[in-house]
Amino acid sequence: VRDREDCARQTAKFYGWEVIGKFDPCNHCATAKARQNNMNKHVDNKSKVPGERIFIDISSVKGMSYSNSKYWLLILDDFSDVVWSKFLTAKSHTARTLVTFIKDLKAKHQVTVKYIRCDNAGENKALEKACLTAGLGIQFEYTAPGTPQQNGRVERKFATLYARVRAMMNHASLTATLRHGLWAEAAATATRIENTIVTKDKLTAPYVRFFGKEPEYVRNLRTFGEIGVVLNHAQQKIRGKLADRGRACLFLGYSANHAVDVYRMLNLETRRVIHTR
Repeated sequence: VRDREDCARQTAKFYGWEVIGKFDPCNHCATAKARQNNMNKHVDNKSKVPGERIFIDISSVKGMSYSNSKYWLLILDDFSDVVWSKFLTAKSHTARTLVTFIKDLKAKHQVTVKYIRCDNAGENKALEKACLTAGLGIQFEYTAPGTPQQNGRVERKFATLYARVRAMMNHASLTATLRHGLWAEAAATATRIENTIVTKDKLTAPYVRFFGKEPEYVRNLRTFGEIGVVLNHAQQKIRGKLADRGRACLFLGYSANHAVDVYRMLNLETRRVIHTR
């Protein structure tokens, strides 16, 4: 509990937020994050350049999300600890997704990936061939059989994010159907939050360490699962004077490639995701 309080206060201090009141333990977090003690961690030569070495891993969830995602591809930067989440309908999409991601890092942020650490799964072998075909010049560092600790950074990050996803869903009191349908949305939002967090051991947020600036959404944070009334644009032309102007929607996260105050919301009647200010 003390570590979580320190983490929350350090993050608030970093962004200049005033913290008031008493820190109370969260039962939702406790039930979501219960686990055994960590094993001893072996730290090898860590990269000193953003994006130079990335760790990747894939996890699967029973049942598809509303976006038809079944697999969660997690990418972690060795230098900054920043993470990216990609959601796939099939493991065979790993190579295409990652090659595009690596090219975008180079084109948009002048970041060159030189090493990828992963296990010996078939989709990673296919990724190596795709990187070779694309002329990316990336060296693959495969973990030894039965030694997941060699890729422990991303494995532990998965555990952290899954715990956060469960806690977010617990707090939102989602039904079992919504938990399965919205797991990818919760994971995407948990990833964005993870990149903003500051601890006593890491005094700069991962996003800031990697990109050199704050994430824009950090000044427009909302609570996953909260209900908001959203203007129904489709009804604007046909509504009468006595008709309702809005509809209740559930907050999911932050819209990519939109203004900072545009959110992803779930229409509770149609189960469709909409973007709204």
